Amino acid sequence: MDLWITDGPLDATTHVIEPHGDIDLDTVPDFEATLDAAVDTGARYVLVDFGDVGFVDSSGIGVLLSAQRKLRPRDGKVLVVCIHPQIRRVFEISGLTAVSNTTPLGREACLATEQFAAAN
Repeated sequence: MDLWITDGPLDATTHVIEPHGDIDLDTVPDFEATLDAAVDTGARYVLVDFGDVGFVDSSGIGVLLSAQRKLRPRDGKVLVVCIHPQIRRVFEISGLTAVSNTTPLGREACLATEQFAAAN
């Protein structure tokens, strides 16, 4: 399956990325370029909505972890929205949920950015 990505700023500190399709070894370069561009905008938070993603392999998880490392110096965070139980389970097994905020609802992720901002 192909991958296409929509993205843009939510507000002054948050950038939203919505991948559509599968994230695997063939498509991860586009996903990585989009995440890197979002980090390069100076966003403190990058919200990635996996609502229209059917599959994520370890290369996609690696890209998310890399983005998290890049955001850490500015007290930033990758926020993951994922309604699919199978993909959420992969995130849990990989340890992604230990370093990023993972939620099934976009509204919860947006509230989390506000809470993180207020705490720092």
